Amino acid sequence: MSKQSNKTVARAVVAELKAGRSMKRVSKSLASYLIEERRMNDVGAIIRDVEKQLLVQDETLYVHVTTAHGLSASTQKEITKMFAQKSDAKRVHIEETINPDVIGGVRCETAEHRLDLTVRRQLQRLKGSAA
Repeated sequence: MSKQSNKTVARAVVAELKAGRSMKRVSKSLASYLIEERRMNDVGAIIRDVEKQLLVQDETLYVHVTTAHGLSASTQKEITKMFAQKSDAKRVHIEETINPDVIGGVRCETAEHRLDLTVRRQLQRLKGSAA
């Protein structure tokens, strides 16, 4: 049997979600499939493809935000506004991860773009330009 493309798997995931299946059930099914097919390394690409399809179908953009500290309401609003304008999405869903290693600032990632405004990244750039 031939391997299904990541986009095909993502379409199946979106179809399951649209059919009213719970996120938990769909996630378990996807994980089982990926384990059985030995494709765990594809999970990131498949999730990005799911997010791309949801942007097209539902006009919902998923933004993964990593910060050293929790986002304030005003920062969330600013990120939402910025990404809504850039993508023409009607809805922006922010998924926040707190990671003290970023020191400060934010890193925002969508299925297609990455905006890294972290102090850690700025220090890396300085270190790289000084070498």
